[in-house]
Amino acid sequence: MKSWRVALSFFAAAMPWAAAQSAGSNAPAVLERVVIVERHGVRPPTKAPEVLAKFAEQPWPQWSVKPGELTAHGAEALALMGGALLRTYKREGLFASEPCPKNVFVWADSADQRTRASGDAVLKGFGCDTPSQHLQAGETDPLFDPIEAGLCPVDAEKAKAAATEKLSAVLAANKEAYERGRREMQKILTPNGCGKAGQRECLVGEGSDTVASKNGETRLDGPLANASGLTENLLLEYSEGKPLCEVGWGRAAGKLDAVLPLHNLYADVMRRTPYFSSRRGSLLAQQVLDLLNGRKSSFQGAAPVPADAKFVVFLGHDTNLSNMSGFLETSWSLKGQPDHTAPDTAIAFEKWRRADGSRFVRVKVFYQTLEETWALTPINEPKSVELCGEEGCPLSEITRKISANISQDCLK
Repeated sequence: MKSWRVALSFFAAAMPWAAAQSAGSNAPAVLERVVIVERHGVRPPTKAPEVLAKFAEQPWPQWSVKPGELTAHGAEALALMGGALLRTYKREGLFASEPCPKNVFVWADSADQRTRASGDAVLKGFGCDTPSQHLQAGETDPLFDPIEAGLCPVDAEKAKAAATEKLSAVLAANKEAYERGRREMQKILTPNGCGKAGQRECLVGEGSDTVASKNGETRLDGPLANASGLTENLLLEYSEGKPLCEVGWGRAAGKLDAVLPLHNLYADVMRRTPYFSSRRGSLLAQQVLDLLNGRKSSFQGAAPVPADAKFVVFLGHDTNLSNMSGFLETSWSLKGQPDHTAPDTAIAFEKWRRADGSRFVRVKVFYQTLEETWALTPINEPKSVELCGEEGCPLSEITRKISANISQDCLK
């Protein structure tokens, strides 16, 4: 599988500041707090195989758990990531002891089994036998989805206009990857052809993309929307450790680099577009900022994070990661992992204090490669991508950047 080239652009103006501060003092900085937004672990498709049947000429595989639930393999991969993060931050001086150091707090989205169980798996990796915390099982947590909770309503006209404009820009800028991905994905789904009498429809390879609004909900219709979930389903099969001869009916193992851009492009349109990220992500972004600035969150839906928590994890979904990317006005790609927000991927905000008392933040994306997840490879130190340079960015600049994109009317 080819390597993905990392391409970053984030707070470039802050870099001279960081270099000057570093040169001015040889005293080591102190890590004060880490706040992480992490995606749940490997799960089956959220739709049952019979619902997905119309897209492919062969039956979709059965899984060991119900649609959308965390698998045992997924829990084990998450525990490996949790253990690697524990060792990483122990080396940085955040934890004095292990296993299960004090001042660790994990808050999981209560709405789904996969997020609740993923929170438990992360803590298991930390050597803890206590479960993660969350609202009552099945309840909508406003922190992860304020739209569903009714705290952050969406203006259908604004949403449609924003999505339409972003869709046009994304497809124009990624024409080659988009067309290649559609061709390759359709071949995986219907190797004997599609669109002829008695054959499946060409629901990915043909057709055009449109933005529609119905009953106040804005959605993307067409091949990109169809392909987004379908390509991720193939990635999940691989990440589950299934034999390669079974992944995508034996036709997808060498094609994930080609088809996963369709999932990433969909996220760019429907999750990273500023209007969508601000409506869906404002509560979570505000709590991240409050924790970095040492403030208690007082808005409705805030998680009850203890004041002395040094390591805080918000265990949610790929949507939450994409929303946070929109707040930061940046993007990333991950070497060895074609899905930008794959299972177990985490955005970490590290708050550091210099000898002169100034604070800065390092922003990292931690992840497991596709091969590591497939094989459940032990991880000494998780792979990561720096979004703000190794010297970090001023806390004030991070605060300004994120605050500018927060919808204040969502904070009640």
